[in-house]
Amino acid sequence: MKMLIGYAILLTACLCAGQTSAEFHSRYGESDTERFKIRDGIGLTVEYGSDGSACQMEIKPQNLFVQRQPQRLMAPEVVDGIIDEVVPPETRGRKVNSMLQQMGCSRSVVDYYENVTIDRGTDACLSSKPERDTSVNIVFKRQACPDTGLHAASPDAVLYKRGLRAWKENKFSVAHITLQTLVNTYPNSEYASRAKMLLKNPKIAACGESWSSSQACVTQQLLPDHLSGLGQLGGCSGWPPSAQKFAGT
Repeated sequence: MKMLIGYAILLTACLCAGQTSAEFHSRYGESDTERFKIRDGIGLTVEYGSDGSACQMEIKPQNLFVQRQPQRLMAPEVVDGIIDEVVPPETRGRKVNSMLQQMGCSRSVVDYYENVTIDRGTDACLSSKPERDTSVNIVFKRQACPDTGLHAASPDAVLYKRGLRAWKENKFSVAHITLQTLVNTYPNSEYASRAKMLLKNPKIAACGESWSSSQACVTQQLLPDHLSGLGQLGGCSGWPPSAQKFAGT
């Protein structure tokens, strides 16, 4: 009887054990995504293209899937070293554009190069803290890589992609500002007509109409350097002074 109980326990343990990496590879083949521990508490997730080389990479603090943990951040100098390590400056090509966008404490700086786009997130409210970077997304521009919409080099295309991305992420006020900027600045662009259609979305339109009173609207919106001379955008009033100064209002 004891032997039967022992076999039952052993069988249960075998059934409950997680499958190994080798078992998954044997069943499903090579993975198109991998995650590495590249620094203490920092992970690198890599998605590969059809040519077997990296297409997208994400650098962010490591957290367990099933546990809710306080937000962990990364030191900027550590992130600088990692970026140079995984995408050396000499491989990026010429820098063609740059965009800085901020909503509350969340700041995103996107640098567009000929061969790659680097999107770096930072907690702007922790500027005096040694650790304040939240994540880095790196997207390579190759034929074997899917189009993520982050490689647009022309300013009208950049604004449209940004507005579309904000809409998909439910950041409706960011979408309103970005799309209205596109319409006002590049009225003859092919992207302007697309932007007008998105601006009719009820949630985007509502945020534009209630800018001065809506708590859901962004607290600050920074535009690309080449748009810094723009006046007040799309009739959105009630901008915070920092955003008004940046936009030239």
